[in-house]
Amino acid sequence: IGQYDKAIEYLKKALEISRQIGEKRSEGINLGNKGIVYQELGKYEKSLSLFKDSIEIFKQIGNKKNEGIFLGNVGDLSLKLERWKEAEQYLSEAIDICESINYPAHHAFRGSLAFVTAILGNVEKALSLIEYSDNKYSYMFFPVVRLFKKNYLFEIGYNGNDSFLSFMTHF
Repeated sequence: IGQYDKAIEYLKKALEISRQIGEKRSEGINLGNKGIVYQELGKYEKSLSLFKDSIEIFKQIGNKKNEGIFLGNVGDLSLKLERWKEAEQYLSEAIDICESINYPAHHAFRGSLAFVTAILGNVEKALSLIEYSDNKYSYMFFPVVRLFKKNYLFEIGYNGNDSFLSFMTHF
């Protein structure tokens, strides 16, 4: 934990090997993992670039699972950077892909998208994202979103006439 320089060094070597042997899946994973390390270091633009590079590789090889995961990573990081429209776009794509292959990560991305959607003023859509059913189960999400080292628990409500959005940040 905390040995980011060493992690970057190892991922750089792994990336070189992946490229030498033509292993695209490993290349995409190594790029994405490198993006995670840069995100931890606060180098968000570098992180976004690496995530997007990994997404392109996963699209090329048809690896929907990892494409969906890294689309979600871009969406969550865009949320953190308060790039609401970008976050909405990437999170929506991540959810669509993960749902299409029955990969459960879409549940986590729904909470983030509900937060963004509420911020953008569409409370009804945000509610539809956190109140979700899939013919077997019904779900209610109470998202906790981390922005600028603070946790935000948010609550949204709508009764047909009025809507509200409230935040708690004291935890």
